[in-house]
Amino acid sequence: MRLSRRLRAALLGAGLALAVAPLAAACAPVTVGFQGEVEARWELEPRTRSLSVARGEIFETLIRVHNRSAQEVVAMVVKEIRPEQAAGAVVHLGCGPTFTLVLKPGEVVAVPAAYFIAEDVAQQVEAFEIAYTVYSFEPHSLDPLQVGQRLYAERCVSCHGLQARGDGPTGRLLAGGVGDLTPALRQKEDRILLQAIGDGVGPMPAFAPALSAAELQALVAYLRELGRRVP
Repeated sequence: MRLSRRLRAALLGAGLALAVAPLAAACAPVTVGFQGEVEARWELEPRTRSLSVARGEIFETLIRVHNRSAQEVVAMVVKEIRPEQAAGAVVHLGCGPTFTLVLKPGEVVAVPAAYFIAEDVAQQVEAFEIAYTVYSFEPHSLDPLQVGQRLYAERCVSCHGLQARGDGPTGRLLAGGVGDLTPALRQKEDRILLQAIGDGVGPMPAFAPALSAAELQALVAYLRELGRRVP
C-alpha cells in the first residue's frame, strides 16, 4: 500500500518528536530550593532561596550562620536532601554535608557549599530541596560529651543518622544500608567500640589516623550517652 506524501511527512514528524522527547526531558533543568532555620539562639539561612540548574552541572551557594546568643558556641550543622530519590543524584563537593563552627557572641559566618547534579538524575525529579538544620548549638567547652557530640556530627551522622539508627542521608545510599547502632552501644564493651571506630568496619573508614586517643574516647562516651537516650 502506498502512503501519500502528506501522510509520510506526518509519520516522519511524529517519529522525530518521539526521538527528541527523551533528549529534551534529559536536558530539562532541575529546580533546587534551600531551607534553613531561625531560632532564638541562631539564624541559619542559605543565601539563595532557589535556582534552576542544568543536569550535569555544578552549582554553589553560601550558608550563613549567625550566633544570636550572648556566649561563644560550637554550632554543628547537618544537611538533608528531599525527596529521598534525589539524594543519589546530588553530590556534595568539598569536606562533607555537615560542618562545625565555633562562633563568638553575635558572630556571623558564611560557609560556601558546592554541589553537582548528575546527568542521569531521575526524570520524575524536577525539583528538590536542600535543608540545613542545626544539629547542636552548645557553649564552647572541652567537656568530653560535647567533644564527642561534635565529632559524631562531623564524622558519623551523615551515615548513622541523628540517633544512630542507620538512617543518615548518605547511609541510605550505601549498598546494604547502615545498621542500627543502638544495640551495640548498649551491649558492646568500650574496647570493642574503640577498635571498630579506630580500624573501620566495611565502608566506614578507619578514624584512628585522624582522631587522637582522647577524641576517640570522647566519641565513645557520646555514643554511650546516645545509646541510653534513644528509646
